[in-house]
Order: sequence, then structure tokens, then C-alpha cells
Amino acid sequence: MKQPEDNATLELNLADDMDERKRGRGRPAKADALTPAERAKRYRDAKRRARVEQNATSVTQIVQRGDLPEGEWRRALATQLKQAQAEIQALRGAHEAALTERAAAYRAYDQLAATMATRESALLEATTELAAARADNATLAAQGATLNDLVRKLEGRLKKRDASRKK
Repeated sequence: MKQPEDNATLELNLADDMDERKRGRGRPAKADALTPAERAKRYRDAKRRARVEQNATSVTQIVQRGDLPEGEWRRALATQLKQAQAEIQALRGAHEAALTERAAAYRAYDQLAATMATRESALLEATTELAAARADNATLAAQGATLNDLVRKLEGRLKKRDASRKK
């Protein structure tokens, strides 16, 4: 509120300010913004497309028919076909080698698993034997203590008997 005769002070429109929300800091959000998962998927797809395009051009250099005369064009295509077939053979060989290596790895894993199972059973058996030996040791210790007590009693009786005989 301002006084009626005050012309220098501006009027505050508080009702208008209440209707407008104060915008937060930073860049405003877009209505059609992508989620992080969608952005990651687009990125992976773009990388995959680029890799496929790169492989397509690196496998063969495409010869346009208008670039060469007919005979050379056919020879160039035959050369490209041979190169592609050689590359396919090399890839097949690499694939077979990878399959062989994988099979060897599985066999090694199976052998290690069998060795571990054998060692685990041996460890279990040794643990059982150790527990039995400890139990036997405790029993023998108790019997030894009992025998020591009996020996002391017998020694005491012998001393008494010997003392009574000396008199």
C-alpha cells in the first residue's frame, strides 16, 4: 500500500506475482526430452551403424561401372570377389579357431571343477579326521589326568605303608 499523495513509489501487483511461479535454476526442461536410457540406445545404435558402414567399405572398394571400361570393370569385380572370398575364408578360420579355443577353455574348466571337487572332498575328510583326533586327544587327556590322580593316591598309600613298616 502507498499513500494517495505519493507519486514516486510504484504500485506492487502482488496478485499477479502469485500467479507466476518462480522458475528454477538451470536450463528449462524440454517436453520431449529423452531419458538417459533412450540417449544411450541412440548412441549405441549410431556406433553400430558407423561400424557396419565402415566394415562395408573396408571389405571391398566399390567400383562404379562408369569408372572403367567393360573388360577392366569385370576384372575389377572378379578381383573384389576373390578378395571378399579370401576375407570370408580368413574369418571362417578365425571363427573355427575361436570355437576350438572356447572348447579347450570349457574342458579346462571342467577339469578344474573336478579337481576342486576332489580337493573339497579330501578337505572334508581331513576335517572330519581332525575333529575325531581332537576328540580322541580330549578323551586321552581326561584319562591321563585320572591316571595321574590314581598314581598320586597310590604313591601316598605306599608312603604311608612304608612309614608304618619302618616303625
